[in-house]
Parts: sequence; C-alpha cells; structure tokens
Amino acid sequence: MIPNSRILRSEVIPAPKDVAGHLLIDEGSPVLELVRLMNVNDRPLFYGTAHYSLIRFQDLEKKIARDESTYKILLEDYHTEIVSNDIIIDVIGATKNYAEFLECDIGANLFRILKIAFGANDQPVHLSTFMCETNKVNLTVHRAK
Repeated sequence: MIPNSRILRSEVIPAPKDVAGHLLIDEGSPVLELVRLMNVNDRPLFYGTAHYSLIRFQDLEKKIARDESTYKILLEDYHTEIVSNDIIIDVIGATKNYAEFLECDIGANLFRILKIAFGANDQPVHLSTFMCETNKVNLTVHRAK
C-alpha cells in the first residue's frame, strides 16, 4: 500500500467556539485550519481537518510543506512532541461534500474521528477531525494502564 496526502486548504481563521474550547484558547484567536485528503494507492481514505493555535505555534502556516510531517515541524521548530491523544468516534452519514472527496455515496456510513493531541503537561497541541467510510477501516482501541 502506498499512502500519500494532499493539502486541500491551509488557511488562518478565527477560532470557532468548539475549536477554542478544545485547544484552551480564546474564541476568535488565530488558528491554522489545515484540510487534507489522505489516500492509499491513490484512492481516498480519510478527509481530515486539523486546527493549530497560531498564538502557541507562531508562523506555523508558513512552515507547512507538501511532503513534510506536521509532527516533525512541531518537534523540530517548536520543541513540541505529541505524548497522548483523546479520541472520540461516532458514525455519521456522508454529506454531499464528504461523498465527493471520499468517492462514496451520499448517506454512506462514515466514522467521524475527533482527536485532541496533547503535548507535555497535558497541553493541547491540535484538534483534528477525520472522516472515513466505515467499511474501509477497522479501529482498534488500546488503553494503557
């Protein structure tokens, strides 16, 4: 299997209330909204939207490159390593927009995976939401003691 991803949109926006709440920043603070389509063997698998605080990670929007890992940039430029995640998974019906990107039927069952990634001291690093057809992945949850 050959994975790749494509940035569909990279934009600085004011943090909506829900994003601000998860990132523990003020509503309206500048955040980078990064929308990607992740493929395997040139077929869409995940449609994802990530939000990063630009107060905490100044100029991150200028450092995002097509082929470089965002986590690598966070580690090397901001000395921030992801140490844990909170993940919330539910199932929704594919909207027209999601169906187009994921090449599935409108109304198809999608996993909506909300992930809050944390660095040291439980400080939120980013909020991501991924959409994927339920019939294309298996999810395994492992909980350390």
